[in-house]
Amino acid sequence: PAAVERLLDSMLRAGSLSRHDELLLVDDSRDPANGEQNRELVAKFNLSSTKNMHYVGAAEQHKLLQQLIAAIPEHEAAIRFLIDRERWAQQKSYGLARTMCLLLSVDYRCIVLDDDVLCSTVMPPNRGDGITFGKGSNRELACYASEHELFQNAQFSDTDPLSGHAQCLGMNLSQAITQLDAGGINQTTLHNTGATMLDTLQADSPILVTQCGSWGDPGTTGTNWFIGLDPKSIVRVLAAPGGLPGTLDNRHYWLGRNNPDISKMAVMSQVTGLDNSQLLPPYFPIFRGEDYLFASMVVCLHPSAAVVDYNWCVPHLPLEQRGGRNAAREPIAAQIGLASCARYLTDRTDFEMGVAPETRLQKLALQLQELSQRKAGSLLATLRNGLALEHADQLRQLSQQLQQAPELGSQDWETYLQRGVENVSSALQTPTNVLDIPGVPAQLTEEELLMKFKTVMGEFSTALAAWPAIREAAATITGTMLECGDLAP
Repeated sequence: PAAVERLLDSMLRAGSLSRHDELLLVDDSRDPANGEQNRELVAKFNLSSTKNMHYVGAAEQHKLLQQLIAAIPEHEAAIRFLIDRERWAQQKSYGLARTMCLLLSVDYRCIVLDDDVLCSTVMPPNRGDGITFGKGSNRELACYASEHELFQNAQFSDTDPLSGHAQCLGMNLSQAITQLDAGGINQTTLHNTGATMLDTLQADSPILVTQCGSWGDPGTTGTNWFIGLDPKSIVRVLAAPGGLPGTLDNRHYWLGRNNPDISKMAVMSQVTGLDNSQLLPPYFPIFRGEDYLFASMVVCLHPSAAVVDYNWCVPHLPLEQRGGRNAAREPIAAQIGLASCARYLTDRTDFEMGVAPETRLQKLALQLQELSQRKAGSLLATLRNGLALEHADQLRQLSQQLQQAPELGSQDWETYLQRGVENVSSALQTPTNVLDIPGVPAQLTEEELLMKFKTVMGEFSTALAAWPAIREAAATITGTMLECGDLAP
């Protein structure tokens, strides 16, 4: 509730709320007392806001679930897999709340805020001119010694993130480029942009996802993403108070872009714009990495679409302590997770134009169904092969960084990279133990885990096949719930 109250207060200060069709708070609290406090906070917010906010807590989500099942009973299993809170009560259900947001906003553009952000924007420390293409997940980094220093250096903007995301969301690429940069595209804009990416982009490529950087905590667990940093960011890391070890531990960062960037695949963003007037896939309901899997499925459904990553950040300030000491000693080698499934799908994306998203979604469902029907040995080999490719990519990054490291004159950095090479090389030479997946119950055997994986992939396949019908039914039910006041706090 403390984070929700802080977010709602910042939304009131941001203004411009009346321009939005609806405001909804989707509450995934497990504690009923927290849910009741959040409901009261929404009611309090509505006393001051120019636009009322709806509250979608456990009871409201259960009502939507029940009405969806009543409307399309043949898809009950799929509906429960995607949004049944009781089904996933013992799991961290990050994706479930996001799928609920999609069901509540069918046919609209939807902007989703995590509850531990502020509704404000911070400009980059070294703002650049123009836009860039194809930087992907390689955001830049600046480091600060404390939260106090972080805010001392913040360059707050007059733009609130809701208006900011709406700026390009739903436009085509040509319109977005005009909106972001009156100078258009030149040789500098396309520097180091891959030909494969450019081949899939057209003037009418839709902007289906928008994202932004983080000011404060980066949001991502672990620190192995440091190996992909650009040279300027590494210099800033090494020059920061406490050097590399201190930077890895304190997590007071600017992690973002100096220029708006156009890319193919979304990455992590604490505030995300989704053009839900188009067919977007549901999120996988549990486990970390749900955002990467979602992003890969968007590429599969809309191979000509583009993502805009704005050059401003949102303050991301979790109330609980994250990170810790000795982060420099954390394992660097990638592990099997939803990101592995994301790579499996993107490696099989069909970029031939003209195929309808609905057809592509059914093809995606069949791919996952095929995966779920494999024998355990074949599935294990596929998982290991995918992870080996991730490790090979990591080794390539580490080798490139090690070649440039002597110029930076930091023994800490070279030691960190060398340890990474040893860690990843060892992982490559050792058969992957699937039981090392984060969140897997300790009592499971390898065979039991593979069977569970097959079952869950089969259920997700069924959910994807049913998703268009679920979306259509949700649009009608949500409209009725809003009209009848069923979502009033």
